[in-house]
Amino acid sequence: MVEDAPLGTGGAISYAMLKCIGDRVFVFNGDTLVNIDCRKMLGSSAPVTIALKPMKDFDRYGSVEYENGYIKAFNEKAYCAEGLINAGAYLISENIFGDMGLDGRFSFETEVLQPLAPKGQLGGVVEDVYFIDIGVPGDYEKSQVEIPLLFKTLKVSEKVLSSGASYLFLDRDGVINIHRPDDYVKTLSEFVFLPGIKEALKAWSERFSRIVIVTNQRGVGRGVMTEESLFEIHRKMVSDITSSGGRIDGIFTCISVSPDDPRRKPNPGLFWDACEAFPELSAERSVMVGDSDSDREFANNCGMSFIEFR
Repeated sequence: MVEDAPLGTGGAISYAMLKCIGDRVFVFNGDTLVNIDCRKMLGSSAPVTIALKPMKDFDRYGSVEYENGYIKAFNEKAYCAEGLINAGAYLISENIFGDMGLDGRFSFETEVLQPLAPKGQLGGVVEDVYFIDIGVPGDYEKSQVEIPLLFKTLKVSEKVLSSGASYLFLDRDGVINIHRPDDYVKTLSEFVFLPGIKEALKAWSERFSRIVIVTNQRGVGRGVMTEESLFEIHRKMVSDITSSGGRIDGIFTCISVSPDDPRRKPNPGLFWDACEAFPELSAERSVMVGDSDSDREFANNCGMSFIEFR
């Protein structure tokens, strides 16, 4: 649809909704992407419901005051150590604008959202999921890398969920976090989760009896990083995964630089370490997810199925 004259954000939504079928309509900001499960928003009975994204250390967005499923107020942009932001996804009742006496040109933000909040009529659904706003050049460039990775993660996640396995083995670099070509993840700042992987791990945690990571980390063996740094990275990784509703039952690591070490993938030593920690594990009921030929060979050497992360 094309506006004959500018209608403002609210007027444009109202105009577009004339062509929609149904009593509620999803509306999404064109310059943001949030990987929210829209079905959760359908559970709200508010005339307008907004997807809310938890964030830390931000000043680019205004924060939202939220309580018991409803947004109470919007705060102006200011530094916030931790809070919720409007993620740019809305579920809107078709008659809300008419009920508020709005027509023609009007602002969705100031004439709809702000008045509804103090009345307890503005719902909110909190989801700690992947979010990106391409409103600044740096994040637009970032999106060119991250959005393809997100769709790759979603594709792999469906394969993992449809596997017949009971136990899930994961490589780390390139599966949990973004791989650093010709380098190692040596510090917390260099560890960056793959887009969508925390949401995938939440779903996998509900599906699999055990989830373990098996990873070669020869950066320690080469002296590029310390073992304590590796432990620190893993502690933070597990904490963030747990906070997002997922879980990791065990992490089994080989720091050796020798290809003959029985614990170094593709040799099966890390699998036997996992079986010792969790005696119920079996290769025939396990699936391995990895991004390299070494991971595929590891799965073959252990006798388990393999899903390539690609």
